[in-house]
Amino acid sequence: MPDGIHGRRADAVYIHGTAESEQGRLAALNRLTNQSFVDFLELKRNDSVLEVGSGLGMLAAEVAARAPHGEVVGVEYSAEQLAATKVTQSNLRFQQGDALRLPFEADRFDVVYCVTSRTRRRPAQALAEMHRVLRRNGKVFIQENNILANEFYPDCPSSTLFGENSQDFNDSSAATL
Repeated sequence: MPDGIHGRRADAVYIHGTAESEQGRLAALNRLTNQSFVDFLELKRNDSVLEVGSGLGMLAAEVAARAPHGEVVGVEYSAEQLAATKVTQSNLRFQQGDALRLPFEADRFDVVYCVTSRTRRRPAQALAEMHRVLRRNGKVFIQENNILANEFYPDCPSSTLFGENSQDFNDSSAATL
């Protein structure tokens, strides 16, 4: 089976898990980090925006509020995560897709972003895809968190995907960029 955006087989479990407690932890993290990232994007009211790896869709909803006359599309690999998203704005939609093969024509979006490319096995390929769908003079943003400074509470059920030491993951992903 082909590799998915999370660097696992397409039938693999979503990296964060879909347990209610983990979804709550992710929602809390969104509340802590989304505002500053949305400010950093400096969106125009009519921007066409692509979010790669939407998860719960909370960040995309905040982006859609900042681009009320534009369009925000969130792509997520996990069908379970997509089922949990809530669309409350007319300029926001979600669809299933793979960051390594984005389902859009070239030169489609003014802004393309993702939060954490570390969950992708081939981040350079995902970045190339993000660039492919970007319009001329558009902007790509990637928010990376320093996972060495993170403490997961409660524990992230899939954090062991990165090995016993998160530094192992940092070293291998840095080499692929």
